[in-house]
Amino acid sequence: MSDRQQPEEQSSGLYGRYYDTIYSWRDYEDTCKTLDTLFRNRSKPPRSLLDLGCGTGSHALLLAQRGYFVVGIDSSKEMIRQAREKAKCEHIDAHFVVADMRRFHLHRTFDAAFSLFATFSYLTTDKDVADTLSRVRSHLVPGGLLIFDAWSSLGSETGIKQGYRVAEEGERRAIVFSETETSTATHQAALRLHCLILDKNRVLNQFRETHALRLFAPDEIEQHLEANGFRTLEIQLRNQNRNMDVAAEAI
Repeated sequence: MSDRQQPEEQSSGLYGRYYDTIYSWRDYEDTCKTLDTLFRNRSKPPRSLLDLGCGTGSHALLLAQRGYFVVGIDSSKEMIRQAREKAKCEHIDAHFVVADMRRFHLHRTFDAAFSLFATFSYLTTDKDVADTLSRVRSHLVPGGLLIFDAWSSLGSETGIKQGYRVAEEGERRAIVFSETETSTATHQAALRLHCLILDKNRVLNQFRETHALRLFAPDEIEQHLEANGFRTLEIQLRNQNRNMDVAAEAI
């Protein structure tokens, strides 16, 4: 997931190949600075971190540079390939494993785990959520911290919203048209993307993606956490209640 395991990505790998260009607008440095501050404010700051749905490793690599031991997992082989290549080229000691976060065994424990960019919302069934939280709990030390974000059902409305974004990475550009179809009755959303990848003014590739996501209510998240070995520390709503940030502790 980038537990973003969609049929089109599995067949072409284009979403994973151009992921860094598509999301070049994201401020990974600022996010990692926030995480680092949160970690250091713990009574016992974590040293080992597990990045769930790590994508191409941008968060993991920055945190490794800050002195953490980091392992990232993702189900996309293409994204893990890129993460490993970036770690090698930048001489950063971070580790990346192809694995589904619902079913992974790393044979070690961590002080903290995190999952960003709403990867948690790709867990569209209760079984997916329970399996993931159970796996994460088994990989955390008692008192270990879990941080993740997800789409919230509180600020959502039934309907279709459209938009587009232009992202630039050097001479490469991504033009991304998006359509989000949301159902408040089912707490599900379909995110459809049409991506054009350009090098200067030449079209390198274009492809479509459809992502199924789940919208959670805060009390629903809390119930899932408590049922799977966690104590909820904080749930913060943001972006007009459309997103939530969650902090929990392994019991």
